[in-house]
Order: sequence, then structure tokens, then C-alpha cells
Amino acid sequence: MARKTTDEGRFRCPVYELLDHLRRKGRCTSAFFDHLQKAQVELLLAVRSVIDERVERLSREAKAKPRAQRIKVTGEE
Repeated sequence: MARKTTDEGRFRCPVYELLDHLRRKGRCTSAFFDHLQKAQVELLLAVRSVIDERVERLSREAKAKPRAQRIKVTGEE
């Protein structure tokens, strides 16, 4: 279960807390931490791809929607 940290008031994963603590102590020279760092990069790239896809879709939808047009109204006589 995530716990609330006192520094920024955010919730953080206990596993992340442990790994962050080990990293700060300088015990992150193993291949394990190298893999974790690469996994973090991959996760961020995956999130970025989802955001890019959504931006692209919204842009296409905005271009496809008909825009308002001026209609000339003539008075009835």
C-alpha cells in the first residue's frame, strides 16, 4: 500500500521508496538498477506515445468538423 511522504505530500509506492533509498545510499551499481532505469524510460515513452496519439486524434477531429459559416439573410417583402 502506498504511503504519504512528508516532503511533498504525494503518495509513493513502497517499492519505489526502497529503490530510491538504495539509490541515494550509492548501492545502485548492479545490473538490476540499470534494468530498472531502462524500464522507467520505456514506461515514460509508452505514456508519451499515448499522449501523442490523443493529440493527433483531437487535431484530426478539429480539422474534420465543419466550421461556422456566414449565411446571408435577406429581408422578406
